[in-house]
Amino acid sequence: MLKHTENIIRATLAADDSITREQADAALRALHGKADPEPVGRILKTTEAARLCSVTTKTLRAWAKAGLIVPVYGSGAKQRVGYSETSIKAMVEGRARVADARPAIRAAEGGAA
Repeated sequence: MLKHTENIIRATLAADDSITREQADAALRALHGKADPEPVGRILKTTEAARLCSVTTKTLRAWAKAGLIVPVYGSGAKQRVGYSETSIKAMVEGRARVADARPAIRAAEGGAA
């Protein structure tokens, strides 16, 4: 898409009060052929997520490295913002099996698998 065309579309979306910024951003991503990321729901801070799981923040980070919970990163940033409330609730409710993943967790923590 030409930059000029994108600027016109962006200005049109910004001028329409019935369109939220998130909707406008999603429309522009769609025009560029980029799919919207999966919605993560509410984002929990690391300490809040650890408290809900009754574990330390170190264990929570190990779970994230093992792929058991979903870390959420800022737009374009490499720094973790927090964790998906959906994945934390799944962990708390037992849908994710921590016992089955202990070797992966130990490996993520730097221990023997």
